[in-house]
Amino acid sequence: MQTGSFHDPARSRLVETRKAILHGWLNVADSLDLQGEVILASDVRQFARHLPRVLTDRERVAVAFAQHLEQRSLTEPVQQDVRNRTQELMR
Repeated sequence: MQTGSFHDPARSRLVETRKAILHGWLNVADSLDLQGEVILASDVRQFARHLPRVLTDRERVAVAFAQHLEQRSLTEPVQQDVRNRTQELMR
């Protein structure tokens, strides 16, 4: 959490799969262009550009956990070293 990164060994395989899928979508867009479906081809390219980033299950859990801790730190009051005057007077 402190470094802001988490590495999963399965990531490289997932990235390769993502590249293959993206390549497939871009081939579909090229085919649509050749068929004269320019607007649809543009929509397919936009879809491919806006695919969510690649995360393994472990990375997704790590991101969710880091976000949870961040939210928790923002909502909980900061504990300060405040003196309790009642206890000091009772000494």
